[in-house]
Amino acid sequence: MKSFLAFFYFSIEQVQPAEAVYRDLLLHRNASFKEMDLIRQADQNVVAASLQEATAKFDAAQARLVSDPFFAALPGPLAREVRGRNDKCIFEPLQDLWTRSGLPLELSGPVFGYLSQWVHATPYAMTMLKDFRADHEYGAVQMMIPVGLAVACSFKVLQHMAAQDESLARFIPTSLFADEE
Repeated sequence: MKSFLAFFYFSIEQVQPAEAVYRDLLLHRNASFKEMDLIRQADQNVVAASLQEATAKFDAAQARLVSDPFFAALPGPLAREVRGRNDKCIFEPLQDLWTRSGLPLELSGPVFGYLSQWVHATPYAMTMLKDFRADHEYGAVQMMIPVGLAVACSFKVLQHMAAQDESLARFIPTSLFADEE
């Protein structure tokens, strides 16, 4: 779900050009931070040169971000958070994004929580396999609700990609778009 919201935020949602540039800078700064952070965790005898290169890339991305006019117009507390939270690339409530993306807000918390359990293979997820009793209609339906929402997110991504590039549209079954007409 977070991947869908990030895709929506950085690719689907239409914003003013200045904000689009700012979002792109956020995305690149976050990617360079993640690269630098992962390299930093490795054996420095092996990756010292890579770490220097990744650090330089991150420093450049950070400099571009904080010198951007859109960043300069942010309220003080938000600007401080953006400057200091290199591990983050979306600085607004995910519930707001969820609503703007067209998904039902009342399902955001339960769906995030439920899918998180499965992604991280927690004991809760393991017990749900038994408790939901997928061999019974009610259990199977309950297990499919979050999957259905994940499919809906994937569908929105496919719609957007098909609209951006006709060469991609030919790979997407036309039956997915039958209800739009």
